[in-house]
Amino acid sequence: EGQGIDLPHTPPTSAEPVAGRQPHFGRPGMDKYRRVEKVKEALVKDDDEIRVTSMGSVSAYVSRAATVFKELEKSQVVIKATGNALTKAVTLAEVIKRRFKDLHQITTLSTTEIVDEYEPLEEGLDKVTDTRTVSVIEIKLSKEALDTSDKGYQAPIDESLVKEVDAEALTKPRGRGRGGGKGRGKGKGKGKGKGKGKGWGKGWGCGWMWQSEGASGPDLPRERVGEEKIKGSVLEWKEAYGWLKTEEEIDHPAAQLRDGRVYIHQKDVVGEEKSLQPGAQVRFYLYEDPSGLGAEELEVES
Repeated sequence: EGQGIDLPHTPPTSAEPVAGRQPHFGRPGMDKYRRVEKVKEALVKDDDEIRVTSMGSVSAYVSRAATVFKELEKSQVVIKATGNALTKAVTLAEVIKRRFKDLHQITTLSTTEIVDEYEPLEEGLDKVTDTRTVSVIEIKLSKEALDTSDKGYQAPIDESLVKEVDAEALTKPRGRGRGGGKGRGKGKGKGKGKGKGKGWGKGWGCGWMWQSEGASGPDLPRERVGEEKIKGSVLEWKEAYGWLKTEEEIDHPAAQLRDGRVYIHQKDVVGEEKSLQPGAQVRFYLYEDPSGLGAEELEVES
């Protein structure tokens, strides 16, 4: 059997071929390979540690933070995440800071290498290995003072931004995704048949790791929230940007920022006329970025 060779490009992410057909990875020859599943190691976590995944619930993580601070009487929580869960980890940190007063923060970014191995589905082919670099984030939120000289340090936010609630309230469902909360399957005849929620509640970020990249305004990294356009009106317009108010209340962690207003830049206005008149009725897709909620593909209703 031949020795392993290095894979020069990004490998497939599918672990096994689909039953009845070979996988297709978009690269010549890779339909003849499948990724070797790794044995998952048992993770040992400290009591104050919260490991965030891209599929995890922010509200569940916040409930865990309440347990750490109140029941376990710990002075800090440490949030950890890798890869595409980084944004959700930052989301979680911002929500926790708005639920518990006087939390100092230190954010640390690093990378780790992950080696994937692919075995051939046909005889005569060599094994293929690929080493990929994954981003890692660790966010420490502490009731005790932290090192202010650390480049990732953030002082506690103003107490006026903090809305403390008891642990029981934090465990109540927030109505995100399917089957709960502000689903369109209730009330005004906008039902989708299965009570499919508006989809608010994906991760949003805020902090030095994004700001240090120099992006701002409409150039910040963004992710669309929900699958349908929503209605709103123009509150204010300046030379190149303005603020919107949504017709319906938005149940999303980022809605706490900007006093519930939605940011709009002229780049995201459809049509030749890029200026908006206060009071105008509009429709748009909602997105989230490190600063809060914004509007894209905005159309003025006639």
